[in-house]
Formats: sequence, C-alpha cells, structure tokens
Amino acid sequence: MGHRRITRRGGAPGPYPRQARSAAVWTATKWMAPGAVGLIVYPLPQPDGIKPDGWAVLSIFTATVLGLILQPREAGTL
Repeated sequence: MGHRRITRRGGAPGPYPRQARSAAVWTATKWMAPGAVGLIVYPLPQPDGIKPDGWAVLSIFTATVLGLILQPREAGTL
C-alpha cells in the first residue's frame, strides 16, 4: 500500500522514472555528440592549401574540444 509505481501513458509500468530516463538520454547524447561532430567535419570540403591529414586532425580536435565542453566523464577519471 505504501509504494506507488510510475507508469507510462498507456498504463504499463515503465522501467525507470521519467527523470532517470531523461538523465540517461542526456548521458548518451554527451557520449555520442563528439563522435558525431568529428564524423561530420571530416567529409566536409577542405579549403585550398590544407592537406588531408591536417583536415583529419581538425576533425579529431573539434570532437575533442566538444567532448571537453560536454564532459561525459568527470575530469578526475581521465
């Protein structure tokens, strides 16, 4: 009688409360976003005078900076 189970809109019980689910989505987004940005920057047209290797380094650098901004892991674990 004391505990109330959180349910989805259809009435079926969900595995996680809404806040835990949204936190899990945010965590997954923080992990995927840097890789996605790196994969988006890499195939973009290169400016004249930039070598392909330099462009690859730029895409890795961009993904790294975004990862540091979003901090998917705490700095102490790195």
